[in-house]
Amino acid sequence: MAIEIMAQVWARAPVDQGTLLVLLALADYAGDDRTCYPGIRSLASKSRLTDRQVQRCIAFLRAEGIVEIRRGASPVKTNLYMITPAERWRRQNVASAETTFCHPGDDMGVVSETTPMS
Repeated sequence: MAIEIMAQVWARAPVDQGTLLVLLALADYAGDDRTCYPGIRSLASKSRLTDRQVQRCIAFLRAEGIVEIRRGASPVKTNLYMITPAERWRRQNVASAETTFCHPGDDMGVVSETTPMS
């Protein structure tokens, strides 16, 4: 684990909720070269999300330029993830991104602070 990468994620990541948890999990696995190759199931366990939620979060992180993915490029032929330097991260609308990609909310009938109870 590279402490510097983890600190950058905590301080500067333009994401929150599930996407932040996945990014923190990737940072926890990453070495000083900013790369790692955990499986989806490992990321799901560490971030306490479903496999599918993790896949959506990774797709979002990739689309935002926060994570680069090289398919089958790790030493064990799994995906290789590289967390890009924080200076390259784009600021985006966190609320809409989380609702679209990683928040189970409405599909699962979860009551939140903004959902009136009947």
